Amino acid sequence: MVRLKWFTGWLLSAAILFAVSGSWACARTSPDTMVITAIDLQAENTGEATMISDGYGKSLLVDSGDNKNRSIFDWLDVNGYKKKEFDTLITHWHDDHAGNTAEIIRRYKVGTLYLPTLEYLDVDYPEYQGHYDYEKTVAQDVLKAAKECGTKLVYLEKGLTINVGEVTGEVLYCSDCPLKENWYAVQHVNTQSAAIMFEDRKSGSA
Repeated sequence: MVRLKWFTGWLLSAAILFAVSGSWACARTSPDTMVITAIDLQAENTGEATMISDGYGKSLLVDSGDNKNRSIFDWLDVNGYKKKEFDTLITHWHDDHAGNTAEIIRRYKVGTLYLPTLEYLDVDYPEYQGHYDYEKTVAQDVLKAAKECGTKLVYLEKGLTINVGEVTGEVLYCSDCPLKENWYAVQHVNTQSAAIMFEDRKSGSA
């Protein structure tokens, strides 16, 4: 069974795929239920943040919102993440998805960080000189924080399996370098966002 917690900030652009077998029933839940929580960042245009939990205490935070928005920290504190380890994942390097990740790593116990390659931030087309400078700054700070705190780094690639306790995720798509794809992928970082299918191994729901 999959239990969904709905908030106004339900993620649309992070390209995470969830399809539940049967109906979208939330009335009956059990301790072994996969819970997908779309975190309300309480403001428009401040990105996405979603917590996936397996019902046994294992959790994965997908994206972290814009660093101008502090709501993610309030949510993590209120929901007990000061005292328990969790993993985190960045779908792509736009600051409204990765902006708070470095601080989260420094403030909480993050075991593993799943992250996209940084290759597309070094696109050498003349038209894009300096185009990704801000994203590079965000990425560099995230890598620095991970090194400081001993967080394990796992780079996203197609076919990678992500384990969240009894929940598994399969990376269906993640651009390793837009130059291998097309000009549109170079121009629009959103098209490089990871697409991941998560499945609850206990119930068989995906």
